[in-house]
Amino acid sequence: ISLRGCMLGTVLGFAMSIITLKLSLSTGVIPSLNIAAGMLGYVGMNSYCRCAGIAMNLTKQEITVVQTYTVAMSGCAFIIGFGSYYLAMDERSWEATGSDPSTRSEIVRPSYGNVIPYAFCVCFTGIFLLVYLRNTFILDPRFVFPSGSATATMINSFFTESGQALAKQQFQVFCKWFGLGFVWDLWAWFYSGGPGQAECGFTSFPFFGLKAYEWTWTFNFEFNYIAVGLLSPHIVNYSMLMGSILSWGFMWPYIKDKAGDWYSDDADGLRGLLGYQVFLSIALIVGDGLYNVGKMLLVGVRSLGQSKQDERSKAKREEEGPGEDEDFERRKRLFLDGKIPWPLNFFGYLACAALGTFIIPRIFHGCTWYVILAAYLVCPLFAIPNAYMCGLTDWDMSSTFGKLILFLFATWCSSVDKSTGIIAGLATCGIVKAGTSQAATLMQDFKTGFITESSPVAMFYAQILGTIAGCLLSPVAFFIYYDAFDIGNPTGEYPAPYAK
Repeated sequence: ISLRGCMLGTVLGFAMSIITLKLSLSTGVIPSLNIAAGMLGYVGMNSYCRCAGIAMNLTKQEITVVQTYTVAMSGCAFIIGFGSYYLAMDERSWEATGSDPSTRSEIVRPSYGNVIPYAFCVCFTGIFLLVYLRNTFILDPRFVFPSGSATATMINSFFTESGQALAKQQFQVFCKWFGLGFVWDLWAWFYSGGPGQAECGFTSFPFFGLKAYEWTWTFNFEFNYIAVGLLSPHIVNYSMLMGSILSWGFMWPYIKDKAGDWYSDDADGLRGLLGYQVFLSIALIVGDGLYNVGKMLLVGVRSLGQSKQDERSKAKREEEGPGEDEDFERRKRLFLDGKIPWPLNFFGYLACAALGTFIIPRIFHGCTWYVILAAYLVCPLFAIPNAYMCGLTDWDMSSTFGKLILFLFATWCSSVDKSTGIIAGLATCGIVKAGTSQAATLMQDFKTGFITESSPVAMFYAQILGTIAGCLLSPVAFFIYYDAFDIGNPTGEYPAPYAK
């Protein structure tokens, strides 16, 4: 871990936090940024050495540390819930979901005073959860961790002659499209209507006709949404396209025509059309989440049944002679030599749980200490299967687990005090979501370090340093958006769909 690496990681992490927030506040879909962080880390360190006039004594480990630091820092913008559960506590989200007077007392105004302490309480839990099981996840060939493996392969290629030429070409393409996107957004800004008039100009072009325009069928010519579509899997793109066509093309216009029959003509909020939109969507999300949890358990049981066959295959490969296994054994020795003391993990987790149990009830009134403690205790139960699925499929299910916890704990707290169930459910949702996501991210980084032959101890401390920077700087990036734009407005530029 070097000072220049941490400085570069901070710059890249803050830039990627801005990107993460823009996507989470607009679409809610955030693709993996691991590979981009690795490429920009290499190019940034290379450029720094050239500008400083010093020898380019770069190593794979230094680039891997920069990538780990960057991803940990930018990931805080996601796991703190700036586009989901934390934003759902504010007054704008309360207004967007019907302004029910009975829940007005459960409004929390976002501020540095509550978000930074809360971030330090929830963002470090996942770092200490699964370090003890890292050998199981990293050394088992079944757990590929696709994003981590792809990032490591790219970093390894940078230290070959052909890889350096490829990195230079990639950066040139990156600069070209970055410049094109910047110039286009600047050009489109001149034709916008200014604050409070987002539905005009290129940001809301009636490409499908004026009738369709009434139901938000517009095109905004924003390259970042196109980029998300390029990075997201086909199943995500097709599913979102189908959902858009079914809902805004057929269902919502049809339900709106039923005003006066299915619901009162003058009904607003959750008692009107919004109620159909919100609860139908929630039902689909929770149903899909329960299905995937069951599917995950089935996959786990089947994989355990195949463990003996995998061991026989491994023994057979060893009998056939050396080859790629020599590289594996060398990486294995380097990985096992990096000892992370178990008391650090154990007492680190206990310290996070104790700190959160003490501080969170004082930040969010209505959250009792035993509810917060229960959330910390169940966090490992979700972190292990989440890392398992992430290793097999690259699928982070932390949001799904967070939604399940939200319903369970909000119901529990509401049964005790009906005036505090919402905030308590959202706060505990954040504990589980942040812990499970951070644990899976660290396993991805361990896999990258394993393939690039980097020290796991360096990866571990880079994750901690990046998380510290993220807890301090991600709120700064969030409040840039929150103070400048109408966040949470369903018809605005940043509707924050998951907060709604």
